[in-house]
Amino acid sequence: MTPDVLAWAADAVGERSSARVVRRLAGGAHADTHLVETAAGRRMVLRRFPAGDGAAANEARTLAALDGLSGFAPRLLAAERRVLTHCDFWSGTSCGSGTNSPA
Repeated sequence: MTPDVLAWAADAVGERSSARVVRRLAGGAHADTHLVETAAGRRMVLRRFPAGDGAAANEARTLAALDGLSGFAPRLLAAERRVLTHCDFWSGTSCGSGTNSPA
């Protein structure tokens, strides 16, 4: 993951410093999916889609429609060719598992 992408992720949540990759997440066959963390300790999921792929826009629309489900779906933080989300319910391997573990 490039420094530009990590800086974009941090900037999207209002932090001036960059973020770092904690680890790549399993799954995400269509998009590169990583758990990232800002210098302040905020954890987010970053999904990067292939250039020219409309899936990022589709995912952003879907996540926006699911907003307000009390953490049972990821909350959209930002979208471009990448989608940045936050999980209120984080089990360490999946988002929206219903295990009330803080991110």
